[in-house]
Amino acid sequence: MFYSIENEYLTAQIDDMGAQLHSLTAKNDGFEYLWQGNPDIWYGQAPVLFPVIGQLYEDKFRYDGAEYPLAK
Repeated sequence: MFYSIENEYLTAQIDDMGAQLHSLTAKNDGFEYLWQGNPDIWYGQAPVLFPVIGQLYEDKFRYDGAEYPLAK
């Protein structure tokens, strides 16, 4: 099942299986920002992996001089 949320600029569809973002569409022109799966090229969709994919060195990230823990 898909759920929709929106604001004045975008409409998002979220799949309840894993809470994956399925669609992100601009309201002003209907532009779809996410791959929708063209079987002539590649049929599937890739999930948005946030904030990182894999493992960070020492399970930390560094930003603007500060260090933050982030285990996988």
